[in-house]
Amino acid sequence: DRDQLSLARNQIDRCDILVNASGSSVHIPHFRIDLLSDKIFDNILTDNLRSQFSVIRTFLPLIKQSPSGLIVNLGSTAGTGTGGSNIAYAAAKAGIDSLTRNLSMAILPARIINVTFSGVETNFNKNRPDNFYQLEQEQNPMGRCATVDDIARTIEAYATVVRFTTGVNVVVDGGKSLTRGLPKAKP
Repeated sequence: DRDQLSLARNQIDRCDILVNASGSSVHIPHFRIDLLSDKIFDNILTDNLRSQFSVIRTFLPLIKQSPSGLIVNLGSTAGTGTGGSNIAYAAAKAGIDSLTRNLSMAILPARIINVTFSGVETNFNKNRPDNFYQLEQEQNPMGRCATVDDIARTIEAYATVVRFTTGVNVVVDGGKSLTRGLPKAKP
C-alpha cells in the first residue's frame, strides 16, 4: 500500500541496498487453468510483481543518492521455465526478470539484479508436501537445496565485490534449473 511505503520511506534518510522479498501464491496444478480465476491471477501478479515495482519507485530517490546503490529483486526459477505453484506465479516471476532488465538503464547510476532460486527453506514453502525438500535435494546436481545463507552471501557479493554489473538474473540453485528435462546423472 502506497501510504505504508511512504511512511517507511520517510523514516530513513539513506538507502544503499534495497532487497525486494515479496511473494505469495496458491498451488494450482499446471494443467488446471480452469481453477486459476482472474482474481487469483491478479492477486498473484500484484503480490509478486507490482509490489516490487512500487517499492523500487518509492525508494529509488534514496538509492540513486548512494554511491553504491543496489536494488535486489528476489525471483524464482519458476519464472525461467515451466513449473512453480501455478502459471500466474511463474508469469509474475518471469516479469520480475524483465522488470529488472528494463529498469537497469532507467535507474542508473544505481544498479539492479534479480536473484532467482527455488526450494529454499522459508515460510513461503511451509505448506508444501512433507517430502518437498527431499525431492528438491534429489533433483539438485549439488545434492542439496539452496539456503537462506546462500542467497544472503550472493546479495553480499553483489553489494560489496561485484559492483560493475546491472540488469542481470543471478541463479542460485546449485544447477537445478539447468537439469530440466535431463535424466538424473549416474555416479
